[in-house]
Amino acid sequence: MTVDWTINLTGFITIAMLLAGGVVAWVTLRWRVTALENSLPDAKKAIEIDRNAAALNGAAVNASLKIMQERIEDIRAKSAHELAEFKLEVAKNYAGYAALRDMEARLVKAIDELGERLEKLSEDRPRSRP
Repeated sequence: MTVDWTINLTGFITIAMLLAGGVVAWVTLRWRVTALENSLPDAKKAIEIDRNAAALNGAAVNASLKIMQERIEDIRAKSAHELAEFKLEVAKNYAGYAALRDMEARLVKAIDELGERLEKLSEDRPRSRP
């Protein structure tokens, strides 16, 4: 097998088209890289602006959470104080078991005495006969 190294018009056109395609590809690539390099500072600025906005939003959220936490703590403290006052009021005014038993005994005694009076009254009353 022998290789023919002679250059004819077809081979020359092929080589020229390959070289032209390579140059066009290189120029296009270089143009796109340059465009991206030129847009890089704008992208960096946009990222920095977004980062600053996110930091500000985070700080605002943290401040809101702190305010809410303080309010919750105030409400909890107020509720605890009100509960303590209620417990004290109940302790002062709550009738104990012994006091209830004593009152029950007095009520039963008073009812029994009332019943006896009614019986006595009905016995003393003259009965009318037809």
